[in-house]
Amino acid sequence: MLDPDKGIATLNPSEGLPHLTVPIKTMLGCISVAPPGEEQYRATDLGAFGGNLDYNDNVQGTTLYFPVFHPGALLGFGDVHAAMGDGEVVGTGLETSADVSFTVDVIKGYATPQVRAETKDYLISFGVSGSVPESIQLATAQLADWIKKDYKLNDSEIALVFGDVLKYDIAELVDPHFDVVAKIPKSALATLK
Repeated sequence: MLDPDKGIATLNPSEGLPHLTVPIKTMLGCISVAPPGEEQYRATDLGAFGGNLDYNDNVQGTTLYFPVFHPGALLGFGDVHAAMGDGEVVGTGLETSADVSFTVDVIKGYATPQVRAETKDYLISFGVSGSVPESIQLATAQLADWIKKDYKLNDSEIALVFGDVLKYDIAELVDPHFDVVAKIPKSALATLK
């Protein structure tokens, strides 16, 4: 049962969990553009195009950046969760429905190899691949390139910043690919521009 006024969900009672409640944090599980080439993917797949990212900070107010592989991008989204733990470790979250309002802009001349995001507090880079270590490397490298371009830092300066404030979230562990998020607090970058 969802109680939006109180911001909590009460899960179906069981003998061991008769009064379990969790905070509601509505998020989009799937959001993507059409993948490169003429490939078609299942709803559970994910990649550089987005897909079943299942990141629980893809919430109201988040800006997502996608590489575009086809004219019109062919944006799609769904799989809304009222709450979900990191990694979607049991293959699902607390499913719900939602009304979604969004705007789309094209940033010409600025490509990103995988999905990126921005919240009020973080710059976020997604790394999607066949292994957790490779996903960490992809997310970190993309975030470093972003910081290098937008903040004009060299590799040594980025290493110093990352060594002090870089954070990782595990977004997806149960689908055909793994999704690891690297993020850096905007507060750490605020004095650099």
